[in-house]
Amino acid sequence: MGTSESRYPFCAVVVLAGGLGTRLRSVTGDTPKPLVKILGRPFLDYLLDHLRQMGFSNFFVTASYRSDLLRIAVKQYSEKLDISIDVIDEKVAAGTYGAVSQAEQVIPGEFHTFLVINGDSLVDADYGQVVQALAGRDGVIGGVEVADCGRFGQIEADSDGRVCRFAEKVGGGAGTINAGIYALRRSAIRAVELDTPASMEMDFLPKAVGMLNIGLHSLGQASFIDIGTPESFAAAREFSLIRGNGQR
Repeated sequence: MGTSESRYPFCAVVVLAGGLGTRLRSVTGDTPKPLVKILGRPFLDYLLDHLRQMGFSNFFVTASYRSDLLRIAVKQYSEKLDISIDVIDEKVAAGTYGAVSQAEQVIPGEFHTFLVINGDSLVDADYGQVVQALAGRDGVIGGVEVADCGRFGQIEADSDGRVCRFAEKVGGGAGTINAGIYALRRSAIRAVELDTPASMEMDFLPKAVGMLNIGLHSLGQASFIDIGTPESFAAAREFSLIRGNGQR
């Protein structure tokens, strides 16, 4: 699965691709969000390209809604590049945390670190920085600095960089928002027990912050895109990691 060129041979990249994508149905129909084509290529292709360029090589894609389509797309990508990508079907639709928990149970034990990312978003930054920041911690949240965090909610950390609070979408002003990039030790995933369906952002992280040492690593003012709405999907073709890499 891994290669000798991998910078992170013991890190499993878990791409969460099981969501229903109801807000984007007017554009996607029954196509899973990560497979929606932008400039001729599925969004998932751009995400996997970015991860491979950063030195990641061990990929696990969680699937639920239209897993048949997801398997076909992953097979086409992996065969084209002669790499191995595992698709993990959710036993039941369990939310983003549930998908991670189920994936942890089947991912080989050699992988003690997990990079968990959303399959419908891209950040123009080195995700490896978040994994490297895991030293001495149970988990790390990758954050992005924005001028106005009011519409996103804000992550607050203490002087040691340990997350201490999640502020909801109130007020405004500059701050750090959750970029949807998480480095987690396998032990941290096992330590937090939740009934499913459960969300990474709403359920797992608040509980983990109270139990474990969860750090915040800023990726600076990195640009990012989330294709969760028709408006952001339309803007994606101009995003730095997509523009120029599509099939015209």
